[in-house]
Amino acid sequence: MVQNLKVKVKKNKITERKNKSKKAKKNKEKIDVKSLRKKSKLVKIDKIEEMAKKMCASTNNNLKFLNTKETKKK
Repeated sequence: MVQNLKVKVKKNKITERKNKSKKAKKNKEKIDVKSLRKKSKLVKIDKIEEMAKKMCASTNNNLKFLNTKETKKK
């Protein structure tokens, strides 16, 4: 079954830091994958979410697709 997916890049500000010897990162990027269907008709898309998160690396809301197998070999 094909679903309409929405990929969104969220940027969160971090105020606390665990290791105080290092500088705090200002922005943390998180990739969210959502289905555009109604909640009552929503089918589980965990596998699609996992694949999309593995394939996408975000920079300035531009999605770049990476081959994870090639990067692991090198």
